[in-house]
Amino acid sequence: MTYDVVVESSARKNIDDAFRWMVANTSSEYAALWYMEIYGAMDSLRDFPARCGLAIENQYFKEEIRQLICGKYRLLFEIDGETVRVFTSGTQHESLSSRKGRNEQAALREIQPFAAPL
Repeated sequence: MTYDVVVESSARKNIDDAFRWMVANTSSEYAALWYMEIYGAMDSLRDFPARCGLAIENQYFKEEIRQLICGKYRLLFEIDGETVRVFTSGTQHESLSSRKGRNEQAALREIQPFAAPL
């Protein structure tokens, strides 16, 4: 089975912000390689996304929240039928609630579908 992968605007913004930071603070070559690696990792979720373990944040949600580790970066997503929704991204030491200082209800609101497919 092949899944559709949908990346929400919050995840896209986090990735784009990290890319711009890398261009300014490392090199554009490194940033471009990292960017392609992140999007390649998200694309890999099309096949068997359940291979990824549950995220620590899973305990706060009804849905299963999974994580995909890509180097020092972590993508949080849920599997909804035939769709994988990537809803946030950040470094491994950041959690969904601590990174944004949000409570459980605010974190739940962040998991809204985004219409732009990968």
